[in-house]
Amino acid sequence: QNLESAWVSAIAYQPVDAIQAAVRYEHFDDDRGEQDQVVDFRYLAGINYFISDNITFSFEYRHTEFERQDGSDAADAVNEYQVQLAFEY
Repeated sequence: QNLESAWVSAIAYQPVDAIQAAVRYEHFDDDRGEQDQVVDFRYLAGINYFISDNITFSFEYRHTEFERQDGSDAADAVNEYQVQLAFEY
């Protein structure tokens, strides 16, 4: 019997035309016990600033927690940041 599952919850808000903010939470359950480097859960937050109709500045923070076997020295979490300047034409 395969009992793997995942779920995601997210919300976004645009208080004014030029700014959009969003948060998201993701949960994973592989039902195989603790394994190194298998994602357990992740949350992230981001903001978009629409400079003009065809230019967007974005920032995102992402935190990921991993499963880890007892006694393992594998990473149990990672923090990531992304900055982007996008031009549409």
